[in-house]
Amino acid sequence: MLRAIFLACLLLGTAAADSVIRVTDFGARPNDKNDDTEAIQAACDAAKKRLFGYRREGTPGMVVSAPEIRFPHGKYRISRTIKVPAGVTLRGEGTGSLIEFTGNQDEDVFHIRASKQLVEDLIFIGGRHQLTFSNANIDNTMLTLRRCQFRFAAGFAVRVVPSDGKDHMSSLTLLDGCTFSRNHQCIENNGDLMHLRDCWMELKQPEMIDGPAIVNRSGKLMMTNLCGVPCANPPKGEKYLENARWIDNYGALRLQYVRFGGEGGGIPAVYNFADGRNPISPLGGSGTEIIIENSSLCVGQIKRPNKGVLRLFELPSQIRIEGNFGSTNSPMVILSPELEKRLKDPAELDHRLRRCFRYTIKNNLACPGPLPAVLRKWFTADTDVPFARDEK
Repeated sequence: MLRAIFLACLLLGTAAADSVIRVTDFGARPNDKNDDTEAIQAACDAAKKRLFGYRREGTPGMVVSAPEIRFPHGKYRISRTIKVPAGVTLRGEGTGSLIEFTGNQDEDVFHIRASKQLVEDLIFIGGRHQLTFSNANIDNTMLTLRRCQFRFAAGFAVRVVPSDGKDHMSSLTLLDGCTFSRNHQCIENNGDLMHLRDCWMELKQPEMIDGPAIVNRSGKLMMTNLCGVPCANPPKGEKYLENARWIDNYGALRLQYVRFGGEGGGIPAVYNFADGRNPISPLGGSGTEIIIENSSLCVGQIKRPNKGVLRLFELPSQIRIEGNFGSTNSPMVILSPELEKRLKDPAELDHRLRRCFRYTIKNNLACPGPLPAVLRKWFTADTDVPFARDEK
């Protein structure tokens, strides 16, 4: 009996060891200033060989299980893109194992075949896009990033993007306790649902003239307990005051307990490009919504032509801005000149469109500027922000 127990324990120990692949076992050496690309790619290739899948006969989809790739604490150097197979976990140690990209800064750091992925306790420095998750719109895709740091990306730090010509990914993405600092842009989401919570986001200037910190191209983006800080007193490019902003939204957006900082030097919170018109249903929108609650909205710079919380290039089906503070002297909603012109056309104001929209702004601790008069018909009666005078 004791011998059987001993053998069982030995086998369990071996199985546990096989589930963890250390990059140092393939020749990577932290802190030695040598290139670790070959060793880290070899570790990923070894993980792919240990991956297994299960499919029940007659049913679609497959369960995938893969080992963990571990980076013992220290600094590693990568000079070309690493390809990571589906299901593999990437994990650092301590408060973060550091991965510096030393190759061409137009190249990406990690391309990950998205499935059930976990990335924890890693620090990324340099490269174009640092983590790119991609698949051909496979169901049950779940991506989790915890306690990671993303710094000095020349493109997006994190991307969730479809492959094979698909228009989005059926994915659920969680970023928990992550830091974004001095990146050209931070996140691009093409998945069904993405949630950022307890994150810090700092922006390098003046690169924001080229685009927002976050682009939500589809699905719903949720943000809770996020602290956003633009660099103080940045050198301002020619288009800085016109183009800089935090989020471009093409789907649905919900922000709670978010700080868009900068005080008097803050930048606009959201540019909305999502169109709430639904050609199929005359009664409902297409699920496009913008909800901003209990947040600090420092979106000032009085001289900025695009100052304000929300700039509309299209009308979402729902707007609710409630219980916020810090937006004194900044309008809550601004229309792009093109949209304002279209909304004055009677063809844009038919019964179907009016039934789609429901807007509310109330209980914000500030004295924001008036709302555009042309939007009055879609706002609820309890909106407590004044409207601009109707044009005659």
